Amino acid sequence: MALALPHCPRIAQQRPMSFWNPSRASSSSVDHYRPPEKGFIASLPRSWIPYAELLRLDKPTGTYYLFFPCLYSTLLAASMTTSTGPFEVAGTAGLFLAGALIMRGAGCAINDLWDRNLDPHVARTKFRPIARGAISPSKAVAFTGVQLLAGLGVLLQFPTQCLWYGIPSLLLVATYPLAKRITYYPQAVLGLTFSWGAIMGFPALGIDLLHNTPALEAAAALYSSCVAWTILYDMIYAHMDIKDDVAAGIKSIALRHEKNTKAVLGALAGVQISLLAAAGVVAGSGPIFFVGSCGSAALSLAAMIWKVQLKNVQDCWWWFKNGCLFTGGERLHLQASRLLSRPSSIQLRSRGSPLSFILNVRLLSSETRTAIDKAVASAPVVLFMKGTPETPQCGFSRASIQILGLQGVDPKKFVAFNVLEDPELRQGIKEYSDWPTIPQLYLEKEFIGGCDILMSMHQNGELAKMLEEKGVLVAAD
Repeated sequence: MALALPHCPRIAQQRPMSFWNPSRASSSSVDHYRPPEKGFIASLPRSWIPYAELLRLDKPTGTYYLFFPCLYSTLLAASMTTSTGPFEVAGTAGLFLAGALIMRGAGCAINDLWDRNLDPHVARTKFRPIARGAISPSKAVAFTGVQLLAGLGVLLQFPTQCLWYGIPSLLLVATYPLAKRITYYPQAVLGLTFSWGAIMGFPALGIDLLHNTPALEAAAALYSSCVAWTILYDMIYAHMDIKDDVAAGIKSIALRHEKNTKAVLGALAGVQISLLAAAGVVAGSGPIFFVGSCGSAALSLAAMIWKVQLKNVQDCWWWFKNGCLFTGGERLHLQASRLLSRPSSIQLRSRGSPLSFILNVRLLSSETRTAIDKAVASAPVVLFMKGTPETPQCGFSRASIQILGLQGVDPKKFVAFNVLEDPELRQGIKEYSDWPTIPQLYLEKEFIGGCDILMSMHQNGELAKMLEEKGVLVAAD
């Protein structure tokens, strides 16, 4: 679970429609609080309502924005592991959802505590529970402490290493409320904080980023993509409050770039999609990822940037609230990409389809093809890997070497090629086999598969039988 500050800028939450009329100026808003009359919160006991409002339970959009990066990283990490099943992915996602709900509420409470002396002077925030006196600061602190303990309880359900990956985010949680007082780019701090879940999915599924270079690269690209996305949608959100922010002395990226907002939004969208695609490349994702996830996200962002009316408070709120579902939901094509890209799901891949050809084909030079032909024929068992058998440079290559060792492959009949020493070989072998990831195993010139295939065949006995039939095992004494 990412210990990240949920999305709750001080002057950004729309008040219930029962007492707020967007067509009227802020100074014309009513001067007394009216409790909610509809929805889930209205059904709660009267004494619970202020605490539910403090958690923003009636406005779940912030929870979605906190949850999506966690889910993205979980699905991307699942595509890079060798033994993660659908139930483990679903269970991990469920824990992240519970954590997002809890920590979003805690972040809103922390935010309101910081701004308790400013909120009463701003029309859009003066009826928040602490600002109107419904909850005292001391009670809010105690309530926040309970939420943080609950969040810690969820975090402890993950592998222990998640604790060490999650703790550093607490510094960012404390920084955001101060950032909007001293810089015009508090949204950047919010992005760093809010996107922390894009890292957490990897350790949650047992991947140690410090010892798995491809996973670290994928996590870094995904995290950076989510940071750009957060800045983008929060810049639209900040346009709702430009006048109030000026009056209250609050800085925002919307104020700094009020005259060229859409150009900045377009640049952020380009950065986001590029980094998302980079994460897919590192993870070895298939065509569905790039078309379904990157492509649909690009279209939805383009539509939002083109259509949003930045001078219209209602329109900004609508795009902020629904944009997370349009763009965020479409990016969940990561799940489809996982099924279509994992070697263990070979039966689902369309290796020779026109779409795959259009997206992945390059003209493999005759020289490179000849060199690979020669390498594949150089021994009965050939492994293209990252690093060497003595010093593998990725977890998948290490696992492949271990499997071949356990099977008893004769070293005299085995040769390995380090693709990190030759960029042309690294790319060329993927096109040669029409397989997107490294390592790759060949047995008597026949392509067998990658690490997941080896793991599966090792576990069900097929690999032992095949190696024995080919006569590549160490002879018994």
